[in-house]
Amino acid sequence: MPLIEFTIKHERTEADAKARLEMAVDEAKRRYGPMIQKVEWSPDRDAVRLSATGALAEMRVDAERIHASIDLPLLSGLLGGRMATGLKEIIRKQLA
Repeated sequence: MPLIEFTIKHERTEADAKARLEMAVDEAKRRYGPMIQKVEWSPDRDAVRLSATGALAEMRVDAERIHASIDLPLLSGLLGGRMATGLKEIIRKQLA
């Protein structure tokens, strides 16, 4: 399970979608705590990169969608699937 990519239509203003992405990152930090080692935001905060133990997630917002790419080279199998599913769930919840 090395790379998982997904796109979610947000049906919000771009500014609101950016704020929701920030809330999703905060929730991911709470849920996965010590596994997330670094969070890097783009200057206009429309993209973020999370470095975690054995994983790298990149997410960005555009006018209509949130795009995510999660690379799990070291977390293949059950744990990697759970983390990817969890991140997708967090993003969907923030957009609801």
